[in-house]
Amino acid sequence: TPWPAGQSLDFNVSVVNPSAVPSMYDKMLRVSLFAQGSEEPRAMGHQRGWIVQPQLADPLITFAIGSPLRAGASGATLFLDFVPSNDATIFRLTGLQPVGWDFSESLVCGFPGIPDGECLAVAEDMPANSLELRGIEVLAGLRIAVNIVNVKLADGGGVGEFTLETFGEDQTGRLLSVDNGRMTLHLPGALYARNLRLRTVTGGILDTSDP
Repeated sequence: TPWPAGQSLDFNVSVVNPSAVPSMYDKMLRVSLFAQGSEEPRAMGHQRGWIVQPQLADPLITFAIGSPLRAGASGATLFLDFVPSNDATIFRLTGLQPVGWDFSESLVCGFPGIPDGECLAVAEDMPANSLELRGIEVLAGLRIAVNIVNVKLADGGGVGEFTLETFGEDQTGRLLSVDNGRMTLHLPGALYARNLRLRTVTGGILDTSDP
């Protein structure tokens, strides 16, 4: 049955988002209408698609070997491991919970392409709980495993929650979020003891064979 001209036509489409952000041209959707038995379109339209924000697959954050673990401690080292889905030039890590994460004096060591033994300084204009590297080269599919040194840990123990984001630029130079993910780690609390009294314990050994 022919569809009347000028009448709205609604339909559903099932799609799967790609693992990488498509280019602006690849995000265009085209709809064509054909007469029955004809291969020539009778009408055609284009619409830009939605923003695709891929999720990072299994990002990991944990304490590096030998790092202080106590809540509120300074000078800690976190180990971060992830595989980006997209190329990017900006990397951002944010500590959400508990409050008190401080990356303002931190360095990132072991970043791909950086000579051994050298570390990257973080951007200075970020909130204390956010760490950002700019002008770097994040390559899709290339694993990033880094140590974040000189971290001040959150003030309270519990489940530490983090977001990890990478950004690229679109054709106009605006920042474009290309990868993001969430991670957790267990942060041991701090135990303080006051008004302690130390005592010595003495004892003797009874030897019945001694006259």
